[in-house]
Amino acid sequence: MHHGEIATYTAADFLAAAPQHWITFLATGFPSMLSYVYHHADVI
Repeated sequence: MHHGEIATYTAADFLAAAPQHWITFLATGFPSMLSYVYHHADVI
């Protein structure tokens, strides 16, 4: 996942998502974000 893709995913899209999408996000998107933060921690 690229940082630009995260930026284009708005809060409205997130809140409008179906419950199953939340499960998918927790299973895939969240670990991806943690990985991104971990590998870019030097810029925070």
